[in-house]
Amino acid sequence: MRFLCLPGALCNVKADENGYLDFRLILRLTPGPFLSALQKEDHSISFVYTQGLNPVVISPEFEGFFGPPPNFTFTDSDIDGSFMPVRTMGREGNPEDVIRKFSRTTSLWKDQKPSRALAHLLDLIDQDPEIDGILGFSEGAGIAASLIVEENKRQEASGRVPRLKCALFFSGVPPSEADTGRFLLHDEDGTLIHIPTLHVLGSQDPMIHTTMALYNVCDSDAADLFDHGGGHIIPRDAQTVSELADMVHTMIADLQQY
Repeated sequence: MRFLCLPGALCNVKADENGYLDFRLILRLTPGPFLSALQKEDHSISFVYTQGLNPVVISPEFEGFFGPPPNFTFTDSDIDGSFMPVRTMGREGNPEDVIRKFSRTTSLWKDQKPSRALAHLLDLIDQDPEIDGILGFSEGAGIAASLIVEENKRQEASGRVPRLKCALFFSGVPPSEADTGRFLLHDEDGTLIHIPTLHVLGSQDPMIHTTMALYNVCDSDAADLFDHGGGHIIPRDAQTVSELADMVHTMIADLQQY
């Protein structure tokens, strides 16, 4: 199985010393240990990396968190006017209400819409016939979810068979409507993602409602939650990484039975 990997906002694609993608996340945590653990038990698992299309300039105070330039986002928005408020959206209320409140005052899409980013990713998938899974962190998880929804939409419109068979979401974000950028929420749009999904969250994440809003639009019979107890990060401690890898191996094994 080959996973298309999407980093979070303000990050770039850069290989670390082990050849794994360095997302340069907050606290400089990388998914390298997790990806290494996946491949240790199953050498057939591989990864393809990409990044957003929109170059951004990060304030000097945040350069140490997201790594050296160039930095990119999938969304088209003002950094200070959108990404920073996301981090302080609060934990009160249900996930859908919190997302709606955020959306009333902030937009992640200014001149462009998700359709541009999604078309680019669909082209990448079409160019690589081995891609059949997707992994995303934060903004990348939201784009990954949007891509799954878009694949389903295109199947209904043109008969294009969806390629993505499973998804790994770290600190997720709900999908966005391709043509408008509107967040798709369960109490408005129902269940949208039916493939197996693993949602990795941290109970201390100030953005935990975005993760739960994504989980809620996924088929509950095919979705698993994993709480690493931390914040808005990809875990890298040995025990957590091993447990996550086991869950992914089980998910892949179940897929291969059909």
